[in-house]
Amino acid sequence: DSGSFVASNPGSLHEMASNLCRQLDVEDSVFVEPTSLLAIKNLSWLFRAIRHSPELCYREQDSPEDDGEIQKKDPCRWLMTRLSNIARPKDRRRRESVFKCFAAF
Repeated sequence: DSGSFVASNPGSLHEMASNLCRQLDVEDSVFVEPTSLLAIKNLSWLFRAIRHSPELCYREQDSPEDDGEIQKKDPCRWLMTRLSNIARPKDRRRRESVFKCFAAF
């Protein structure tokens, strides 16, 4: 629907995914389980939305010109890579959250 926030604001899916990843990218000492679960649920919805409409991840000036560029700038791949990088540090809760997120995808 063109009246929705996401459809009327190109780049909003990427911005939301980036902000939700920041919620998961915290040390164990400041980790909040309910916040993590909410981020995981929202990221699983965003992942489906991004896969269905990848063009909504790009601002108009950032939009890929052809299919070759879209494959290079695959937002689902970006999200999976971002989450993988979040899981690298040894904080147990952060890693568990990322694995839960992958399972939800």
